[in-house]
This record gives sequence, structure tokens and C-alpha cells, in this order.
Amino acid sequence: MPADAAAAAHPGTARIRPALDAQQRIQEVFMSDDTTNRGGRDRSQVAGGEGYELDYFARKHGISREQAQQLISSLGNDRATLDAAAEKLKG
Repeated sequence: MPADAAAAAHPGTARIRPALDAQQRIQEVFMSDDTTNRGGRDRSQVAGGEGYELDYFARKHGISREQAQQLISSLGNDRATLDAAAEKLKG
């Protein structure tokens, strides 16, 4: 059935179809073919809001959890900056 005949046979679908095509284009651009691939974590940052990561950072540098939280609060979450500051604090 030609596209014009399909539109005549099903009024209103011609307006919906472009929206579906746009959605499909968005999915093609932003979605991975492998739905189990969710991307890598950003290991250059310390997630100060996550207790397990805060504990790990404190243990790694031999500082208290409170000291680690203070560093993150004052310097941000850049891992390289925090590592350097924690070494100065410890040593």
C-alpha cells in the first residue's frame, strides 16, 4: 500500500509516525547495541556521598573517615587532588 493510501486509510497516523521516527533516531544515536554495556565509572573522582568509597579512600591513605570527608568537602572530588592532599595530611 503506498504511503498516501495508508495515510488515507488510517487518518491521524501520519502525524504520529514522524514522532516515532524521531524517537528511533534518538535511540540509534544514544543507545548502545549491547544493552548490558552501561559505560565505565569515572575513576578520576571520589564519590564522597557513598560511604563505601569514603571508607576505602580513608583506609587507602591511613586517615580517618572524618578527615577524608573534610578533604572532599574542601577540595572537591578530583581523585588526584585528594590523593595528594591526603598524602600531605598523613605525612
